[in-house]
Amino acid sequence: MQVHAKNIYSSACSGIDQCIGFHFPDIASSYTLHIRHGVAEMQARAPQNPDVEVTMPANLWKEILADLQSPVAAFASGKIRIEGGVTRLIGLLRYFKKIQ
Repeated sequence: MQVHAKNIYSSACSGIDQCIGFHFPDIASSYTLHIRHGVAEMQARAPQNPDVEVTMPANLWKEILADLQSPVAAFASGKIRIEGGVTRLIGLLRYFKKIQ
């Protein structure tokens, strides 16, 4: 499975300090994506006080990253649980762009 690399729009999110928690119960793993001062940092741990928490199976996340699965369709079908607001999550993920 090929995963497309992403860059962050650093100038657009230079004033942002937000944290997304990703939880994958099927593999008992959690990750923190912290966007702060135009930099995105991913850590292999559960976040302390996330702004948004996303829970889904790990394979589903891989399919979303590889553009094999629509995140909107997965959310609509109940495969993804989001706490903290769908709108906030979409806003944060819009700071990323595909590398061509």
